Order: sequence, then C-alpha cells, then structure tokens
Amino acid sequence: MTNLLPIPLTEKLKEAVEAEKLSKELKEKVDILKEELWENLKSRYTLV
Repeated sequence: MTNLLPIPLTEKLKEAVEAEKLSKELKEKVDILKEELWENLKSRYTLV
C-alpha cells in the first residue's frame, strides 16, 4: 500500500502525534507534582 498523503503532511501528522504524547506526559507529571505539593502543604498546615 502506498502512502497517499504528501510527505510534508505526513511529517506534520507525526509531529502532532508526538506533541500530543508529550502533552499527556507533561499533564501526568504536573498532576503528580500538584498532588505532592498538596500533601506537603497538608502536612505543614494541619487544621486544628
């Protein structure tokens, strides 16, 4: 089967897929950091 998309379009598609993957990874890391920060703050400032 031949590639029917023009090469520049194929490259842009690859870049978009890679960018989305990186975006998901960054979001996961940010979520982890937010959770760690929240736990840190809770341990410092416990409500009495």
